[in-house]
Amino acid sequence: MDNMEKYYDQMDDYLKGNLSGQALELFEYHLQNNPKFAEDLIIHKNILRGIANQAELDFKKDLDLIHNEVIQPKGKNRKLWPAIAIAASFALLIGFGMWYLSDRPDAPKQLFVEFYQPANISLITRNGTVDAQLAKAEKFYKEGDYAAALPAFLQKTEKDTNDVRLLMAVGICYLELGEHEKGVGQFAQIFNSKDPFFSDLAKWYTAMAYLKKGEPEKAKGLLQTFANNPGADKNKEASEILKRLKTD
Repeated sequence: MDNMEKYYDQMDDYLKGNLSGQALELFEYHLQNNPKFAEDLIIHKNILRGIANQAELDFKKDLDLIHNEVIQPKGKNRKLWPAIAIAASFALLIGFGMWYLSDRPDAPKQLFVEFYQPANISLITRNGTVDAQLAKAEKFYKEGDYAAALPAFLQKTEKDTNDVRLLMAVGICYLELGEHEKGVGQFAQIFNSKDPFFSDLAKWYTAMAYLKKGEPEKAKGLLQTFANNPGADKNKEASEILKRLKTD
């Protein structure tokens, strides 16, 4: 097996949820720190999706063929065809079912990879100043060094528990570091914020966390709130995710 084949096999394993432990951590590290790798994963995912869609179309065509040429034949052997039709249909369904269950990509994690981007958060105050410690943490955050940014953010939230920007930054750091439950808990503190922008943002990232965990049913309710509101910032994205969760 050459390097390129291993490269794409690892992507397949990630999309199907087959990576764990150190292999999963290493994969997600490269995903977060290598834009080309993340782009290749999205392209590969779209290719798999195209193959899946084409297979479904071919399956429907085969069913039509069976119906037209087997189930409704012309000629003197018409009485023999129902049994043949049943056998042919059964074989086709088994073949398609085995492909569907074994090779179909894992939709929730696919959708997370495609739609997730860390929030762009600025901690500069209204008068244009920023705490030196927060400035350093914000720099780490924007560089993608979430492990370095998190301690400073946590220290500040102990003194200011009402700053939704800090709460959001902590939640994103947890999400990026794979601590999804802590991230969800952090976002929950913002749900009832008087700032509708951050309240919606917290709900969006909670839905993203559930997709990453492979729990789409928990994500759907949150996504539906965006899909039901044409003026919502994430209306189109949420609608697309819900549509694809139904078909994937």
